[in-house]
Amino acid sequence: AISCRIYICLVLVNLASIYTPYLSLFSQQEGQQLPAFAITRTVWVAIAASGIKNVLFLQLVSGETLGRVELYDRLLDFGIFLLASVQIVDILGLEQSDLGFLQTSLEAGKIFTIAVSLASRALAENIVGGITLKAYDGFDEGEMVWLGDRQIKGKVLNIGLTETTILATDNLEIKIPNSQIGVQNISNLSRSNQSRVKQTLRFQFSDMKKLPKVLDAITAEIQKSCPKVITDGSKPLLALLESYECDHIKATAICHFDDVSPQSSEYKVCRQEVIFAISRALDVNGVELAIAAA
Repeated sequence: AISCRIYICLVLVNLASIYTPYLSLFSQQEGQQLPAFAITRTVWVAIAASGIKNVLFLQLVSGETLGRVELYDRLLDFGIFLLASVQIVDILGLEQSDLGFLQTSLEAGKIFTIAVSLASRALAENIVGGITLKAYDGFDEGEMVWLGDRQIKGKVLNIGLTETTILATDNLEIKIPNSQIGVQNISNLSRSNQSRVKQTLRFQFSDMKKLPKVLDAITAEIQKSCPKVITDGSKPLLALLESYECDHIKATAICHFDDVSPQSSEYKVCRQEVIFAISRALDVNGVELAIAAA
């Protein structure tokens, strides 16, 4: 639609050159191109180039929404229209003296930018952090992430210029400055095709002699009941005692699943099967878990 409007403007400018030869922009010297027509055509070429670039980007990402693509898209747009601006200046034939006001404005803009950056260092760091997040492509909007030492887990709602909004598992919206996210460890659960189930078990002291057999039965039952559990040794599949506590013996059962995303419904089913497998192993060996102390 925009290209069509520019084309119409080209026609109107061409007609204007016929009926208004006394205007400088619409006057055409012999052997020279009509300035207004050339300027309009330059703008049209820039917009068309931007549109072609958008189509090529959509084909390259195959429908995916990647943060770095958005960043590169804006940078290329800036480059395209910067070249168009240089071409327009050349068409108008402006000399360096004619650009004195523009140069003064640019210098004033630089001074203003430096002043704002020094006065708002945190704001500048957050903006740089937002650009870094887009370029790094560690996560995108709509994905589930774990930040830091797994202190914040939730769905990314928005990656803004200065802050990122995450919907935590308790449905609370958390706004985190981008500068803080950049220095944390980031785990993208949505892009992981492997998952882990960890269960903490509490045994009674009276069952200590039975526990070696019970722990072996737990790992065997998990392997038997869960077809996607990893058993090639690349990930741990084990049940081990951890420590003596004041009222129980603490143990842990750990297993990993291949081709099961931590955020999928299949993961919840696998976790349930692990719990059932542990229960069956306990029943076979006549062992009951210790009741937590009040």
